[in-house]
Amino acid sequence: LDETRVKALYRIGGCHVGMNDYKAAAKVYGDIVREAPDFLKAYYKLARAQHLGGKKNEAFASYKKAADVDKTNPMPHYYLGYMFKEKKDYKYLAEAVKLDPDHDFLAPEREAITAARRAPHAPQRATQARRDKKGSGFFSKILGGNEDK
Repeated sequence: LDETRVKALYRIGGCHVGMNDYKAAAKVYGDIVREAPDFLKAYYKLARAQHLGGKKNEAFASYKKAADVDKTNPMPHYYLGYMFKEKKDYKYLAEAVKLDPDHDFLAPEREAITAARRAPHAPQRATQARRDKKGSGFFSKILGGNEDK
């Protein structure tokens, strides 16, 4: 593909995303990836269109590919991290922060990543602290020293 055609297809993919037609966008970006594998931006856009279109398994594989081919783009790492967030696995988010520490999308995740790095046993410590305080809280005062009533 010539460069002008690739850029035109890339813009067409963006138009499909703008119209919420993620299936068509994914097809266009997939065509670019197959026909112009050096056009790195298309890998991430393919993954994003798949993700927005509800194709999470395909999106996951595409985000991983995008992260592998374009080492400077933090966004594939961010969305991989977003997909792993529920599992409390922050390795992809940590990589995204390393690549672009000031990116706005990462702000809500930074605290969780930092806490996970500093204190991997923080949840256990918090639970122990609550146990240590047992009997000194609101219910203890109302119920005469026993929170379990």
